[in-house]
Amino acid sequence: MRCISMTLAAVSLCMASVAQAQTPELRKYVEFAVGPTFGHKSDLSLGVEGAFPLNESFDVFAEGGRMRNVATSDLDAAAAVVGQFIGGTGVAKQSVGYFDAGVRYLIPTQGQFEPYVSLGLGFAKVSRSATFTVGGTDVTSQLLDRFGVQLGGDLLEDETKALLTFGLGAHFTVRNNVFGDVSYRFGRIFLAEQGLSTNRLQFGIGYRF
Repeated sequence: MRCISMTLAAVSLCMASVAQAQTPELRKYVEFAVGPTFGHKSDLSLGVEGAFPLNESFDVFAEGGRMRNVATSDLDAAAAVVGQFIGGTGVAKQSVGYFDAGVRYLIPTQGQFEPYVSLGLGFAKVSRSATFTVGGTDVTSQLLDRFGVQLGGDLLEDETKALLTFGLGAHFTVRNNVFGDVSYRFGRIFLAEQGLSTNRLQFGIGYRF
């Protein structure tokens, strides 16, 4: 009987050690990310992110950043109409500043990479601008006086609206507490007239603590 008790105790200790070894270390982190945006226009995105764990499977995260130009075909078409009218060319730009927070689910794995999916809610400020040239000369400031053209909100207006994000990516250890992050982030901004979708491919470097 004593032998059985000692055997059970040894097995229990072994199982506890294995369970402890398999339990992922819960850590907060901060991260800086950069990467391209893609869609009708391709440009650059810069952002920061931070998170803290709820449990072994879920984190709460928050991110903020800026996408330099996510202009749509409709925006380019509106600038082209004005450019044609004045006998020149028009170039439109649409930048986005964003902030969102949500939850991140850590997909169980035993490999080198730590995959995850994320869902967030927040807000985004969409800023539109346009530049017009005639014969190589910038005439944007002269549109009204010289050409009688008053630009509308579709080319100049700023909007701050709700943002929904979805992410899919993976962390991997670089050295000690330093990690890398490769991810795709989809965003949907609920603008007044027509929603705007954004796509980001991010490469991040972060620190766990």
